[in-house]
Amino acid sequence: MDWYKLYNGLPTDPRLPVIARRSGLSRAETLALWVTLHDHASRQTPRGSLCGLDAEETAVLLEIDADKTAAALDAFYEKGMIDIENNISHWAKLQYKSTDRVRAHRARKKTDDNNEIAASRGRLQKQSLRRKTLRTQHDDA
Repeated sequence: MDWYKLYNGLPTDPRLPVIARRSGLSRAETLALWVTLHDHASRQTPRGSLCGLDAEETAVLLEIDADKTAAALDAFYEKGMIDIENNISHWAKLQYKSTDRVRAHRARKKTDDNNEIAASRGRLQKQSLRRKTLRTQHDDA
């Protein structure tokens, strides 16, 4: 499964209400469209590209007006959120790779989590054995 990152403050990005007003879409519809554009861009080669996006199909997918969707796409261009090469602006910056330090931390955490899971299973098995032993002793009495 591939992942992509959305930036902090996305729902409150001040450009989105401007685009909503220009296009006639609601803020919620504009936000949904922007997230859909990111999803589309994430699945492209190269990643970040909006080539092949069909405004009408996107409008149908989101159940919003096609003319308003096209107007919103124009507004995304005008606000610089989509660049002249038809890419999400600053895609590479938004989709930065983790540093070696972060990757090492995640690997240690995964190992620690796996060790904790194994320890927890061991404790549960011991408890189960104790219960069985107590039951057997109780039944024998």
